[in-house]
Amino acid sequence: GLDLSSDDPQFALHTEALKKDLLFVPGVGATPGITNMMVRRASEVLDRMEAVDIFFAAFRCLAPAPGLLQTTLWEFNPEEEDRAEVYFEDGAWHPTPPLSGERVVRFHDHIGEQKVYYVPHDESNTLPHSFPELRRAAVRGCFPPHVMALMGTLMRGGLLSSQPVRVGDAEISSIEVMRAALAQSAFSKKNPVWAYGLVVEVTGKRAGRRVTCTYRSKHPPQEEWGGESAYFKNVGIPLSIGAQMIAHRQTTGKGVLPPELAFPTEPFFVELARRGIVVEEEIVEEGHLA
Repeated sequence: GLDLSSDDPQFALHTEALKKDLLFVPGVGATPGITNMMVRRASEVLDRMEAVDIFFAAFRCLAPAPGLLQTTLWEFNPEEEDRAEVYFEDGAWHPTPPLSGERVVRFHDHIGEQKVYYVPHDESNTLPHSFPELRRAAVRGCFPPHVMALMGTLMRGGLLSSQPVRVGDAEISSIEVMRAALAQSAFSKKNPVWAYGLVVEVTGKRAGRRVTCTYRSKHPPQEEWGGESAYFKNVGIPLSIGAQMIAHRQTTGKGVLPPELAFPTEPFFVELARRGIVVEEEIVEEGHLA
């Protein structure tokens, strides 16, 4: 089996799944999912990986569904428990607040350059276990600029807090008031560009030389790829490929495994490309001539 989400209780069932000769793969979407497989590809190119930086741009409206509104609120909630372990570096996981660690990243042409920020994501947890040589693993992401601007304002104004506010005769946390208001707002349904962009940078060594492997995803524009579906296909297609690979026994392990330990890279990326999601690979090698 497989899932879009990835939680510690799922991985805790690894031994039980091994006993039953089963494979279950949490986190087989765009990120986590495609991003994990990009890192596995880099592990096949390099003799030793040192650092992984993952970047995503999820270009959708604020609230296409209640669950995705919750995801956005979770990423901007300064009180979220997952903020205690956001990125891995030098043997430990480190905390960061929302809107920290800013970098400017170039995604494919439909999205362009965007500012991305640290988010607590599954890859930062699974990759250091899958590849113990990693010194660093981090994920940064963003939503469309109008969503980032609104959520940043709400966060800085203290409106994404669990502190109660009085509404009529009831006391409700600020973030729940915002959730209810945003779910009913016309603004939350507006979005000019529907797309998904992924960039993964992996640094390491090959034959004694320093190497940077960069992977970028691209897909057809929304005008050619189903409008709003241009975002959702980036999530559903890898999940479908993972299910078919399990059904056809094109897997590389048993138990409860993250994507980077469960699937071979070549057929995974071939099937992505066949369905419209192309991953570009750039390898830059640095060293001395003598």
